[in-house]
Amino acid sequence: HKMLKYFKPTFIKLYDPLMMKDCDIACERISEVIQNKERIMILGDYDVDGTCGVSMFYLFMKKFGLEQEYYIPDRITEGYGISFQSIDYAKENNIKLIVAIDCGITAYDKVEYAKTLGIDFIICDHHQPPEKIPEALAVMDPLRTDDNYPFKYLCGTGVAFKLVQAVSNKLDRPDIPAALIDLVAVATASDIVPLRDENRIIVKEGFEA
Repeated sequence: HKMLKYFKPTFIKLYDPLMMKDCDIACERISEVIQNKERIMILGDYDVDGTCGVSMFYLFMKKFGLEQEYYIPDRITEGYGISFQSIDYAKENNIKLIVAIDCGITAYDKVEYAKTLGIDFIICDHHQPPEKIPEALAVMDPLRTDDNYPFKYLCGTGVAFKLVQAVSNKLDRPDIPAALIDLVAVATASDIVPLRDENRIIVKEGFEA
């Protein structure tokens, strides 16, 4: 069974996204966003994983006709991760929800600040969680100690892709994940995560696409 999965890494062998902690909460909220045509902001780092993740999620929401803001921090003035500046930008644009991809697991103070402005966060990250994780609406990170997701080495875009899968399943659009897999593959290959299990499937299917 393991050998077959290794040599024939196909879409149907991906895990159920709802196995990841908080994916159900994030899925509910994004489905609401789509139904109510809310404007959200997608935020990601300036590296390949971050930019591919933002692009993937942006295109995903566009398939439902949603207008969105996106934010890539400036490498020199802001550096990695969620900045106070990015949250202020969301506030100026009347955004109530930020989806952070490839960053956010250490941004406890930023998430607290956003709350004071009435802004919620959904975090899709793959970095090592600190002792105190942000009190966001949803924190998806397979490295959380309380997460039983069977594969721990997705890149940031890979984690956001699990959310895309969950929402696509819920809204009966099974065609969508395959249409976005190329961006997930580029992010996975560039972020130097181990190419086994789910990552192997993502890269094989994505490069073919």
